[in-house]
Amino acid sequence: QSSAYDEYFAGNFKTAASRFNEEVKKDPNDMEAYYYLGLSNFNSNKFNKAIDAFDIIINNGDNLYTDGAIWYKSQALLKKGKTTEATTLLKELSSRENSYQEGAEKMLLDLDE
Repeated sequence: QSSAYDEYFAGNFKTAASRFNEEVKKDPNDMEAYYYLGLSNFNSNKFNKAIDAFDIIINNGDNLYTDGAIWYKSQALLKKGKTTEATTLLKELSSRENSYQEGAEKMLLDLDE
């Protein structure tokens, strides 16, 4: 049986989401599994489920996946037409040094046009 990660990297996002869901039930503190659960749902256009997973990471406090969760939550919000909420998150990312800072700045400029 292939792992959730195998399914994710093979582009089988629906199967991956199901497997990552099992992972987080077994270990609710596995932020990496929540991150890939969120990404799997995001890539399956299940934006509400993606946001739920990213919120768990964000609410967990500062961890390795926080900035990525904030970035992808902002992208999911934009897909849902929630520009104001997304802008708030993008401003947070653009205001401090992180790997999404430049992308957030660019996206804020694009949204401002």
